[in-house]
Amino acid sequence: MERTRQEIYLHYSGAMKQAAELEAVAGRMKELLDGDIAGTFTDAESAFKGEAGRKFQIRGRDLTDRLKSCQISLRQNAAALKNLAERVFQADMDALMIARRRDYK
Repeated sequence: MERTRQEIYLHYSGAMKQAAELEAVAGRMKELLDGDIAGTFTDAESAFKGEAGRKFQIRGRDLTDRLKSCQISLRQNAAALKNLAERVFQADMDALMIARRRDYK
């Protein structure tokens, strides 16, 4: 079944909107990691002493590293989604153009 130009644009814009939402979430995570979370760990580390302090620092760094990895993955997934949406959009538009040029006599 042939997709209309309007359907193609609708699907493309939906995919691009989802990619933008992923980028926004990744951006917010980065802001939190660079600001609030870093400050929280710094403040909390000063409250812990001895072995408990060292364990807290290790776990805090581990959590921060995992969150950074997640944030990077979100950005990569957003970029991949954009790339895929653009490729599918172009393929659909090409297919639509070919279908409209056909002569079914």
